[in-house]
Amino acid sequence: MRYQAALHPVVKNNLYGFGRKKASIFFIYKKFLPLVPKILQNSKENATVKQIDAKLQRNTMTIFFSVSRHEPYDRYGAKYPITPSGIVDAWISGSELEKCSCPVDVIYASPLARAKATAAVRGKSINCRQIIINNALYENALPEEIFEFCRQIIADAQNKKYRHIHLVTHQPVIAAMGEPYSTSPGTIYIQKAESWEDIMPRKTEVLKLAPTEERLYALQFENPREYDKLAARYNKLADLAKNHEGSLEDLLTMFVQAESALQVPTAFRTASR
Repeated sequence: MRYQAALHPVVKNNLYGFGRKKASIFFIYKKFLPLVPKILQNSKENATVKQIDAKLQRNTMTIFFSVSRHEPYDRYGAKYPITPSGIVDAWISGSELEKCSCPVDVIYASPLARAKATAAVRGKSINCRQIIINNALYENALPEEIFEFCRQIIADAQNKKYRHIHLVTHQPVIAAMGEPYSTSPGTIYIQKAESWEDIMPRKTEVLKLAPTEERLYALQFENPREYDKLAARYNKLADLAKNHEGSLEDLLTMFVQAESALQVPTAFRTASR
């Protein structure tokens, strides 16, 4: 231990440090000094390994906090709370959302009919049965109500080991959460983080999932093969939605049958929870 205390001035003063008057100490330094870089290197390597292990452990627990504006709706004389194209987009966007994140554990929605219908259709498409209505997601909710609600559901997610919370709300609420104010109906913003503590301070990577019609327009130029697959799926479901005269629940049952007939790849569907 006596030699360790003397190592610091040797390193600080470069090479072997002070003059040779203290010869015995000098030779002790000369013997042990070559070990210093190796000791330091080993300690750095160990620290690096620990950091990598910690990072890998956190990455295996990647979490997602996604927020969506409700689908479009007709104000008067509408058959459903959201338009037929909105029903199709809510259905398709559910599986697309999980493709770029992970299975949704719970959906929170505004009490307004257009938001509840969007949540119901999206939840049905990914087999997420836990849909909770909360007034804090109402379009006129105050910012402090929204933030308190977010803190509560994040704490609940931590306790229940959730990895993905999905919210269906309105444009003013989305803007209060820090996303762009001008948001098209059906748009989804996905925050990706390594822990739930990173969500409120927004230490996150933010992804945007555009409505299906916007993605189709981009895909026809960027990836024609994917465009053909998604267009066939969208057109089939859109025809069903436009011509259906029954209830929304019956329409969604027809969607399930149509998806099976189209043999939609398993990547687009979520296994039963």
